[in-house]
Amino acid sequence: MRKILALIMAVAMMAVLASGVFADDTVTVTYTFDEGKADAGLTEHGTLTYADGTVTFGADGWLESDIDLKGATSLKVTAKVKAPEDRTTTAWIFDATSEASHPWPNEHYVALLFDKPNNCNLAAERYNNAGTRPAHPENLAITDDFMTIVGEFKADGSVVVSIDGEEVANVAQPEGFDLNLADCLGETPMFMIGHANWNAGEYANGMVLDEITIEATVPGAAAPAEDGDTAAQTGFATIALAIAAIGSGAYIVSKKH
Repeated sequence: MRKILALIMAVAMMAVLASGVFADDTVTVTYTFDEGKADAGLTEHGTLTYADGTVTFGADGWLESDIDLKGATSLKVTAKVKAPEDRTTTAWIFDATSEASHPWPNEHYVALLFDKPNNCNLAAERYNNAGTRPAHPENLAITDDFMTIVGEFKADGSVVVSIDGEEVANVAQPEGFDLNLADCLGETPMFMIGHANWNAGEYANGMVLDEITIEATVPGAAAPAEDGDTAAQTGFATIALAIAAIGSGAYIVSKKH
């Protein structure tokens, strides 16, 4: 009988492991704007114009994703995007950030942006600062056409950037800095497209976005099951039922004939 009980527990634990309860899972979402409006999971703010599967950002326009990045250990963002023609102000492709106030020099965020101080060429920033900014990829040359830009913010604090399939930057975590992604994002992280949330706000006026994909490694995350419950909940339910069955004596006993 002990072998039967062990088998029940083993099956239950396998179900939990398969559900991702004890695993780091990749959470992925892609926004395409093919319906001529914001996709489900995005909240609109300010002036936005949709046409031909793209969204163009007005002076105060931005999009907020409902993706949950709390506790994320790595983040990869891929954007098919065209920089603003007017390169006189910073334009933010995305800013994954602590919702709490974090003005310079105590910044907590990771971002891709067309950075005004560098002729609005591309920069990739990741900060968990206490007075000093670490080195980051900046002044990365861009084109006037649509580009596929990829920013990878890794668990070891490094950041890798590619443009149209070519790696253009690979910067390790500088000595003396702790750029753990979860700390950069804080307890209540937000994912903003075309916006940064300090002072009066900084935007992406004139930027055109065709598509953006967000991939994050989030410990314990689980994809929704078909019935609307999460896989994690299903796993816990499985093991709970097994334990209940054992406690009640409702287990299978094999008999030799």
